[in-house]
Amino acid sequence: MSTFTLFANPYINFQGKAREAMTYYQNILGGKLDLLAIDDKGQMHPAGPDESLMHARLVSDGAVIMGTDGSPEYPPTWGDNMAVSLIGYDRDRMIKAFDGLSEGGSIKMPLSKSSWGDEFGYLVDKFGINWMVDITTQENMDIDPAYVVVGNSPLSLRESMLAEAYRMGEDVVRVSQEICGPKGLFGAFCIETIITPDTQFYIMEVSARIVAGTNLFIDGSPYSYLNYSEPMSTGRRIAREIKNALLSNALNSVLDDSTQVP
Repeated sequence: MSTFTLFANPYINFQGKAREAMTYYQNILGGKLDLLAIDDKGQMHPAGPDESLMHARLVSDGAVIMGTDGSPEYPPTWGDNMAVSLIGYDRDRMIKAFDGLSEGGSIKMPLSKSSWGDEFGYLVDKFGINWMVDITTQENMDIDPAYVVVGNSPLSLRESMLAEAYRMGEDVVRVSQEICGPKGLFGAFCIETIITPDTQFYIMEVSARIVAGTNLFIDGSPYSYLNYSEPMSTGRRIAREIKNALLSNALNSVLDDSTQVP
């Protein structure tokens, strides 16, 4: 999955020609073009054909161009109509970047809450470059995460990764013992993870014995094979263990007290 927390791209004031320019770029570069206008309450929405553009964004194979129609009240001078847009959701890092970039330069707009919900500021650095700094939330960054599925069945891990895999499994067992009672039908479980290119684990789901233990009955599953040498569906597994508990006079050991009807 993408681990980027910082994005930079050009932001251009087209002085009323944003729609024409951005459509022109899209025809050449392809990609997805979003055109947004702003209402009287300061909220952005998809722009109609005759509305002025508050914000335009073209994304094409990793290339990003942003622009605006600008405001007639604040026309930019030649060479001052382009800025670097810096967007990120690590607030401490973004504030540090804003402060660092403004040293020796000038702050045109301090970081403050914007009408679209982000913290936004505008500055000129000591080299005369305009910067637009936007502290957003991760959900608003329009990140298209990508990951490689490495298997939903037994696989071989590097030896250096085994310790972390075992630690995650032991943590699941420990927390389960803390939040669950001593009774029940316990069995194999599955920790579903994402492994990044730098071999870091990120847990996305813990499947308990009912889900990962047997799954749907398509000749059982790799997990049920840990305890059984025959096809074992979820229903068959539960029924068999209850039956075995009855035969061994140990039903109270597998049924939680909450299931008993007074």
